[in-house]
Parts: sequence; structure tokens; C-alpha cells
Amino acid sequence: MASNANKSSKSSTSSEATSAQAKRIAQQARKGQKKPQSGKVSAAKAKGGSRLGWIALYVVVGIGALVLLVVAFQGKDERHAAESEGQFGTPEISGESLPPQPAQGGADPALGETAPSVQGANFQGDAVSIEPDGKGKVLFFLAHWCPHCQKEVPVIQQLVDSRGEELGVGTDIEMYAIATSSSPDRDNWPPEKWLAAEGWEEPIIVDNEESGILGAFGINGFPGFVVLDGENKVLYRGNGELAEDQLVKLFEMAKSGESSTVGDNQEESSPTG
Repeated sequence: MASNANKSSKSSTSSEATSAQAKRIAQQARKGQKKPQSGKVSAAKAKGGSRLGWIALYVVVGIGALVLLVVAFQGKDERHAAESEGQFGTPEISGESLPPQPAQGGADPALGETAPSVQGANFQGDAVSIEPDGKGKVLFFLAHWCPHCQKEVPVIQQLVDSRGEELGVGTDIEMYAIATSSSPDRDNWPPEKWLAAEGWEEPIIVDNEESGILGAFGINGFPGFVVLDGENKVLYRGNGELAEDQLVKLFEMAKSGESSTVGDNQEESSPTG
């Protein structure tokens, strides 16, 4: 009987051990099944982190590009401001403005009228004026961006250099350039540098940003020319590139005080607008 009891006890103990071992194996199996899930979660987290990293990089690069763009525009504005210094004047204009130039071929209503007086300055700030002082005058309206003006400037300067004394320029009559319609956003800026490079030596009056002198004299095309007698009365207004012989007629007109025609060429001119 005791032997049988011992056998029964051993059998029970062995069964319990087997059962416990089975539980441990099952638990280990379940743990093993969870490992792949943990790996997937980690991979997802890593992928998400990578995306956030790229987004952050794009944001940083975008901000950097924006900053560089702002700095570039500020630098451009500062350069324009520096280059614009002295390129616009503050002339004082007195008297009645002349009527606008008529269409090509029309009679000029300004002939015989008294032109406005102008007290202005050149690019260096030296005073220059146009007023009835007994001397005839030839006014040359030019814009730095006008291709016809760029052609005409050296032609006029060469004529004055070669025949100025003969024509009475600087003694009997005066020649003035009016630098007008200037803009830092247009070609050949700034006008002061351009005229200096061309060797222009005649008196210059710098117009204001509103082109007030241009408007007061009613000029509608570049290059523009006005001839005045000693009392500032208009003897001639015209536009376009002029040949040397035509320019000579302007000086002779200013010297004689008598109105005439020169056969101006409006086809080779630029609108003032």
C-alpha cells in the first residue's frame, strides 16, 4: 500500500512539473510573438523621425533663402539710394509754363512766348539759372535712357569744342543741358556718370523727380531743343537727332534773336513718357 502511495505521489509531482514547464514554454512563446511587433513600432518611429528631420531641414533652408533675398533687396535699395544722390535737383521755376508741343507739322503756339525762368543746380550743387539776361540760349533736354540722346551728346560736344568760339558759345550765347526724366530703373543710370564719360562740359541743370522743367517748357520728345532770345522769348522748339549743320542753325538763331526753322527730325526721337 505504501509503495502504491509513493508511486501516486511521484506521478502527481511529475505531472505538476510537466504542467509548470508547459506554462513557461507557452509564456516564452507569447513573448517571442510580441518581439516582431516591437520591431515594427520602432521602425515606424524611426521613419516618422526621419520625415520630421527632412521637414525641419526644408524649413531652415527656406528661411535662409528668404533672409538672403531680403538682404539682397536691401542692398539693391541702398545702392540705388547712394547712386541717386545728386541725380535729382530741386529747381525753382517761375513764370507761365509754355503750351505743349503740337503734333508733328503743326504750328508751335509757344513761338514768341516768354519761357519760364529756372534757378537750379548742376550735379555738384553749383547754381545754374536760365533767365532773361540779354544772352540768347540753346536748351538741350536729354534723358539718360534715350538712345537718340546718347547719340546726340557727343555730336553737340564735338561741335562746341571745334566751333564754339566761332558760334559765340559762352560769350554771346549760352548752351544748357537739362538732365530730366531720370530713373534708376532705366538704362544708362546714373546720368551724371554717363555725361562725364561722354566728356560733356557745358552747363547742366538737374531736373527734379517730377520732371518739372521738362513740363514747364512743354517738351514731348527726346532729345528736345528750345532756343530763346535774350529776353527768354521762344524762337524755336523741336525734337530728334540733329546733324551738325542743323545744330549750327540753333546757335545762329540764338545769336541773332530771329526765329527760323532747322528741319528737325521727330522720327529719330523718344517720347518723354
